[in-house]
Amino acid sequence: MAMRKKILDPKRVANFMIKAGRLKWLRRSGWIREKVPEPESVAEHTFRIALLARIVAQSLNLDTAKLTAMAIFHDLAEGMLGDPVTERGKKQVGEHDWNKEKKVMKKTFSDLGMAELYPLWEENILENGIHATEYSKILYEIGKIATVWQALEYEMIDITDRKLNEFWENADYHVKNKFLRQILNELMKMRK
Repeated sequence: MAMRKKILDPKRVANFMIKAGRLKWLRRSGWIREKVPEPESVAEHTFRIALLARIVAQSLNLDTAKLTAMAIFHDLAEGMLGDPVTERGKKQVGEHDWNKEKKVMKKTFSDLGMAELYPLWEENILENGIHATEYSKILYEIGKIATVWQALEYEMIDITDRKLNEFWENADYHVKNKFLRQILNELMKMRK
């Protein structure tokens, strides 16, 4: 039996594109706070995470398509709610409003006509709860590596007059997976 192809409403897709496009204009709060000129956008950060997820999934014995899909959608709610700062170094300084994010994302995927994407997004946000999954833990750590990847680039071109130690400390504290830890260690060696 052939699988039925799902046909999306072009208007719904266009509306989704506008919502997702907001990530391109939303600058990451941590870089703004550190007064980095031309700070990375949330879309750029998402690209780094999706790229890393795609290339490391197989080495971590994870489903590449699932991890990559989770990476693509993980920060989508920020386009509608902003980029919250929840940690500085090893300290928690704020919290996500998960209920608000869930409501926004459920509606976003429903409006698109692809409610089946919501569980991929929801699974990713569980890294902050007791029901964490292997995928959400890994994606969380990949996010920390993507952040220091950007920090390293800022430091390499002397875009700031100081080291961005707080971001490195945060990644060092959170990245536990052996393979991801090796990647982080290599990035640490590249610092000036």
